[in-house]
Amino acid sequence: MLHLDYIKIKRNKAMPKTEIVRARIEPDLKHEVEEILEELGIKSSDAINMLFRQIKLLRGIPFSVSIPNHETKRAISDANKGRGLKEYKSVDSLFNSIIKDADNTNNKTVQKGSKKAGVRGKKTRRTP
Repeated sequence: MLHLDYIKIKRNKAMPKTEIVRARIEPDLKHEVEEILEELGIKSSDAINMLFRQIKLLRGIPFSVSIPNHETKRAISDANKGRGLKEYKSVDSLFNSIIKDADNTNNKTVQKGSKKAGVRGKKTRRTP
């Protein structure tokens, strides 16, 4: 019981916030993020504290940080220029297209593998 009381006391005792973090941020980014945080009821300093606590807990950045490869850079550039984009009339038509593409890819893989094994490929339909 004494141990639980110690935990309660320690948890309720906040460390004084005496360190200051200064950073230069793009004004548009700062304002957009502050609007989002305001909707969430979170102050910027609390969000920064949460980020720092996650970094400490995970012993690293709490999200993926990577440099895009050549193929990804090309896809981003093409998308920004509007090249190779498809438009869909509804979410359902988008998902149907994804399923159709996946089925075609799977069937090609099955057919290639089955020729070697002497087995016929069978078409199957996935349901979301």
